[in-house]
Amino acid sequence: TGNKDLASSLGTIYQTQQKQAAKREEREHQASQKTLDGALKAKEDLIGQQASIDTAVQAVNIGDEGKFKAILADAIGIPALKDAPWATLDAASKTHLLTAIGNLSGGKPNQFLERQISQAFALPGGSKEANLAKLEVLKSLADMKQAQVDEVLRLADEYESQGKPVPGNIGRVALK
Repeated sequence: TGNKDLASSLGTIYQTQQKQAAKREEREHQASQKTLDGALKAKEDLIGQQASIDTAVQAVNIGDEGKFKAILADAIGIPALKDAPWATLDAASKTHLLTAIGNLSGGKPNQFLERQISQAFALPGGSKEANLAKLEVLKSLADMKQAQVDEVLRLADEYESQGKPVPGNIGRVALK
């Protein structure tokens, strides 16, 4: 009976290990899927962000640098007083704000965060040099995020083409 008890115990240990391995594999799959879903959403958001930055650069380059019109239009609430490039810049700023807010985690963004994001974008009435500098920084950040997203998706394709499961830490692997 001693051998039977030993065999039974070994069988139980083996089954427990198999169950734990299956649970670990499922957690890794869920983690990798969450990262891949985030990468695909970020890729979509980056298209909007990059388009808004490109539109803003065009508007800044052809816009009237006079602050008076832009300030007056904002102060009295009549956007039509802005010239066309400033109106375009304003629309691009709102598009960028919406995509940036979508990337925030931790619940609903507050007015402070919205103001910080808006002020980081080119502003109607700001100097051409300052606005172009802000846009260049935002473009660089978007380019870095795009490179990271592309690397996550490339690695996921590589793992899948080799018949391997995508690891749960693929986001960290992509940063190496």
